[in-house]
Amino acid sequence: MSQANLLRIGEVHAALRAEFPEIELSKIRYYEEQGLVEPQRSRKGYRLYSDRNVDCLREAFRLTTKENVSLRNARLRLIDLGLLDQTTVPVAARRAAREAVSASVSAAVPETTGESKPRISPQSLEGVATPPADLFSIVPENATSFTHEQIRSMTGLLDEELAELVLSGVLQPKTSLGVPSYSASDLTMAALSRKLLARGVDVRLLSSVRRSAEREVGVIEDMTLAIRENAGLQSVDTVRAQVSEVASDVAQLRTALFGRALSQYLGK
Repeated sequence: MSQANLLRIGEVHAALRAEFPEIELSKIRYYEEQGLVEPQRSRKGYRLYSDRNVDCLREAFRLTTKENVSLRNARLRLIDLGLLDQTTVPVAARRAAREAVSASVSAAVPETTGESKPRISPQSLEGVATPPADLFSIVPENATSFTHEQIRSMTGLLDEELAELVLSGVLQPKTSLGVPSYSASDLTMAALSRKLLARGVDVRLLSSVRRSAEREVGVIEDMTLAIRENAGLQSVDTVRAQVSEVASDVAQLRTALFGRALSQYLGK
């Protein structure tokens, strides 16, 4: 589509306000930050929206304002509807990836240009130590956060692999003064991801696993809506316990379904 057929953000705002009068211009920018839409950019940096972008925003606003769907689940639904590409990454995640990579002067920042990226082949993993089975025995006692270098040295991940994992949302470091800090959960994700990479799995495919987990949480969110709506009649601990029980039941069902699907895939 030529740029002559694309809309500026002000035009998009005017078009959407007919249906969503309460929508402010800043909300469109915020939804872009959250990865719910990915407009093109002009040479001067102006946002340019296609018809698909506008439809994507319209559905995102409908989901969040009329169905009270969370931004995370709205993004997944937009992907399922084909209005949003799976490769669209929230701005915050791209920023975190750049900051994570900048912790090492030798690493190049991966760009989300839409072009295919070189696959990290098994050959590129040669000579890189795989994480030991007793990984957490080497974690400093009472450690709750880790630096970029600590994650790298404990898991054997390459800088570009770490950046891809952050970019895809598998790792979610917090940044303070430009320095990324990884949680114990990030360390677990990094170690497990490294094992898959050592088997030749493309690092970019791991984002599919994250999306699968998020979809499952979305299902639990829908299933426990009645419980949460009546939360005022019960203690917080009671509500959490009930939601946890539903989550446990869903996890068992998912495990059974996964086992059956895997058996069918393997021809057993």
